[in-house]
Amino acid sequence: MDGNVMTMLLAQWLRCFLIMALGLTLLQPVPTIADQAHYIYDDLGRLSQVIDGQGNVATYTYDAVGVDPD
Repeated sequence: MDGNVMTMLLAQWLRCFLIMALGLTLLQPVPTIADQAHYIYDDLGRLSQVIDGQGNVATYTYDAVGVDPD
């Protein structure tokens, strides 16, 4: 998963542009499955996986003292 890569749909970009340029308040876009993410936690309540709407999986591991070494 590329954490530094952000994809913005044309409709989202246009909405942001209109709000910033014209001060308009537009209706919120309808969320799609691609806008959703599933967060999975381990038995200690630490985040262990994130699965985005496109099926990409980010896995988090922790060392013996509970620190994510990444």
